[in-house]
Amino acid sequence: MIAHDNRKALGLAIAVACLTLAPALAASAAAEDAGTGLPKTVILSPNGGRFFVQERLKSISGNGVSIVAFSIPGEAGNLRVEIPDNPPAHWTTTSLRQDSGSGLAQSRRDLLAEQARLTGLLESARARAALWKNLPEQGLPFREMEQRDSRMTEIIASTAAEEMQLRRELEIVAQTLGRLPQSNPLRQRVEVTLRKPLPAGESLPVSYSYTLQNCGWRPVYTFEADPEKDEIAVRLSAEIRQFTGMDWNKARLTLVSHSPGRLEPAPLPRWEMESVLPQADLRRPTPAALRAARFEELTPAAGPEEETDVEQQSIQADTSGVYAVWNLDITGLTEGVSRLVMAEDAWKAELQWLARPLRGDGRVWLTAKYTPTNKAWPAGEAEYSVDGQYLGQGLFRPRSGQDDEARLFFGVDPRVRVTVTADDKKRGESGFIDKKRVWNWAWIFTLNNAHNRPVNVRLERPEPVAVDQAVEVAAQNSPPATKDGKNRVLFWEITVPAKGKAEVKHAVTVKAPADMPLEPAAP
Repeated sequence: MIAHDNRKALGLAIAVACLTLAPALAASAAAEDAGTGLPKTVILSPNGGRFFVQERLKSISGNGVSIVAFSIPGEAGNLRVEIPDNPPAHWTTTSLRQDSGSGLAQSRRDLLAEQARLTGLLESARARAALWKNLPEQGLPFREMEQRDSRMTEIIASTAAEEMQLRRELEIVAQTLGRLPQSNPLRQRVEVTLRKPLPAGESLPVSYSYTLQNCGWRPVYTFEADPEKDEIAVRLSAEIRQFTGMDWNKARLTLVSHSPGRLEPAPLPRWEMESVLPQADLRRPTPAALRAARFEELTPAAGPEEETDVEQQSIQADTSGVYAVWNLDITGLTEGVSRLVMAEDAWKAELQWLARPLRGDGRVWLTAKYTPTNKAWPAGEAEYSVDGQYLGQGLFRPRSGQDDEARLFFGVDPRVRVTVTADDKKRGESGFIDKKRVWNWAWIFTLNNAHNRPVNVRLERPEPVAVDQAVEVAAQNSPPATKDGKNRVLFWEITVPAKGKAEVKHAVTVKAPADMPLEPAAP
């Protein structure tokens, strides 16, 4: 039964193909005089690209007018046309339907055909089951009813299993179709009228370019830290999203670092001496909002998960212009998401462990500092690993610290911790001394290292600062602390021995007049 249904479905498919083939051939013949619009060069920015095409096209002449025609994607904009020795007088565009020739488009057509085939088989199975369930039961001999009952049990059971399998396969096809990007089935036919008429059929070189927004790239870093070697393996890749509805079969790719944005600065604000400023002038974006906006700018919307890895070693950046430019030594890129390796390096960077034990937090974070020699590396999303273990993602800025240094964070190291205990000998009791109120705090920070090698831990605490001259603040530290006056931080850089411990003692005393409404709290 299934084989018979398959033959029927195949015959129907052939009939449909014959009906649709004639219009397709007619459309193809009408477009023989038009260029394809496939790019020879693509300059890709994070939020779009410009496509450059060079073709020899045959002129179409009549009534003293000559035109050349080509087609470009339906979403294309900012068209520019150049024809040596015969510049364009003007051009017109019309929409036409044309099936995409990209790999993803063919995949979509195959999936739709498979979906139709499975749907037909499912309907056939349901019809067979319904036929057996609705057979007349009256007037049949007992033996024939008994045979039919046995046959019905067998067929309905097998049909139910077949229906379940077909529904499962249809669900998989539907999920796969849902992950494929939708491309515009329309293209634009461009007819360029030449200033000087030409004999019909004479070919001439035509160069044109256009822009598309359904493509772009973003930088992606991977950092693999090796604490035993004080080394970080670095890889910079370009993740390219390409959903233009065509494969860039012979195109050379160039990446640029800029993104489209404002072309002019914001106007100066009004400066009026008023007793109360308008509320709008007082609003300022928070640091978190600024970071989120910057992160959104660096990471355009991702496409589906179809991804192709293309290995490329040490692509050099051209920084002679305003923006950094990377010329990729490859030709052609299929539709989808691809990742191209642009540069690889091994940074000799001493790893450091950072502890900020606020309110008893005993976690210690693994960090590293490095000054990249390649100044053209852009900021972008980064993936962090230690000893082959994936930790997570974050935003990497090549110059995030002082002296153009890059600061890397590799998350919490579970083998290094800090415990906090109260130092009763120095803490004392808060109260009144010499008509002043006194507050005392004292802690012992114990650094524990479970590694087989010593580790350098930077322990940080907020520096207690008096904002009123009547308030006295004194600190006692062992070993002595170093002050970071710019950030108001006290820090200790301690070498903790392998499989060992180290201690830092920190005590703070605050004195204030008895009548001052002060209630300090220790972080």
